[in-house]
Amino acid sequence: MNLVLRPSLKPYPEISLPDVLAESAARFSDKIAAVHGSRSATFKELNAWCTGIAIGLAELHVKPGQRVALMGQNSIEYIAAFFGTLKAGGVVVPFSPAYSAREIGAQLRDSEPSAAIVDADLMASFVKAGGDAIAGKKRICIGKSSGLSACNAQAGSPGPFLADFDTSLGRAVSLPPVAPDHLAVIAYSSHRNLATNLIQFQHQDPVPITDKDIFLNHLPFFHIYGMNVLMAEAIAVGATQVIMSRFDPEELVSLIACHRATLLFTVPPVLLTLLHLPRLADNDLSSLRYVNSGGAPLPPDLGREFRTLTGVSVKQGYGLTETSPAINTDFCAHAELESVGPSVADTEERIVDVEDSEKVLRQGEVGELVVRGPQVMQGYWRDPELTSRVLTDGWLHTGDLARMDERGYVFIVGRTKEMIKYKGYTVAPAELEALLLEHPQVKDCAVVGVADREAGEIPKAFVVLKPGGTADGDALMDFLRDKVAGYKRVRQVELVDAIPRSPSGKILRRLLVEKSQK
Repeated sequence: MNLVLRPSLKPYPEISLPDVLAESAARFSDKIAAVHGSRSATFKELNAWCTGIAIGLAELHVKPGQRVALMGQNSIEYIAAFFGTLKAGGVVVPFSPAYSAREIGAQLRDSEPSAAIVDADLMASFVKAGGDAIAGKKRICIGKSSGLSACNAQAGSPGPFLADFDTSLGRAVSLPPVAPDHLAVIAYSSHRNLATNLIQFQHQDPVPITDKDIFLNHLPFFHIYGMNVLMAEAIAVGATQVIMSRFDPEELVSLIACHRATLLFTVPPVLLTLLHLPRLADNDLSSLRYVNSGGAPLPPDLGREFRTLTGVSVKQGYGLTETSPAINTDFCAHAELESVGPSVADTEERIVDVEDSEKVLRQGEVGELVVRGPQVMQGYWRDPELTSRVLTDGWLHTGDLARMDERGYVFIVGRTKEMIKYKGYTVAPAELEALLLEHPQVKDCAVVGVADREAGEIPKAFVVLKPGGTADGDALMDFLRDKVAGYKRVRQVELVDAIPRSPSGKILRRLLVEKSQK
């Protein structure tokens, strides 16, 4: 089944991401590109700083194709460092600011960066975790000079500050042209994949994203969702982006009202937090055209409740790091919250048998979603074997279980690796989680499979109750009893204080499985 419901946007321009910024700087020169607290930068200023950073990296002998580690909170500096690295021909390797020393070290060993741009208050940890393998002069600090001691506490010699990389010093360095197929980000994409997806997502709705929009960007820029759908998309269309370094629900709704933000791209846990915000309905969110939820499955009732309380429509999108990331998104005017909508332009999708990927399934049948389009990655970094398993004749195996209706609307059921095998039956955790969230006392939940001698695996639910909630495990299991087939019933419930999640909102099921094994 190959359905493309949206008009083709071909041919896509042969362009790199620094070109995207340069073109917007030419069109929207003195318009505010980014706002962060009391600071702001115009498109012209941002592009000039990007050029200065590229020149500075070239002077430090960072060569085209070499990797540059980028680790920091969302900021104007982060945007400049990202685009400046790409303009120098470098490859951005994003690091989460929340990484442990072990995680930093593992990613450093894998990517072998030649330089690093790191927040001042994170530099000591970065260096201690293995960043000392990078020459001191190539460890660049994001922050003020007053942060020098913290920035280089573990370094033998201090490196430069990003603020010193500007174009006012009269330097003349020849920068290399950046080809569209040049590796851009170890996320793992080329400029072509990322730039193409910017255009696809820009036109994903009958009312496209334009320079008239104002983004409220709270998702982390190191993640592909925050990086391309938020940070780079705003740059591409000439929209202003209001930046949050750390998510705070009170601040988020205040910033929406203050800046009259028109777009909020977020994840389900944030919507859940906002719904529990006291007097949310008293806040003026009328400037929002819609809320786009992605990164994890959105329980339909959560979207409907938010829309009822605020008057702002909610729709879902779907994508992967491997697809830059957008594959599907619904239409805001008539969103169907059970579905992630049809594919974006010039993207083909199939539902194939999990055991035999050559077998394409019929409408309504559940199988693995495979996708082919210009936004699909080049491959996994230094792992041709895994690349060959995941990419077949241009088709990317998403690892997600889904079904598709006659219109091409896709309904995500769960992950192939997350499915629970109960006495030979397949149980999707996402289905049970959506039902549990309908219970009036349940604030958050996650379902995993735990080993069982008789059944193989049984579904176990970890549940966070709302303040004042008194429901126990038996009551919650009874609540589900008549809503699902017998083999899908939750067999164990554990009440917990919080559900572990990644920055993009995905449930960290591995941690819950480990908790069950102790």
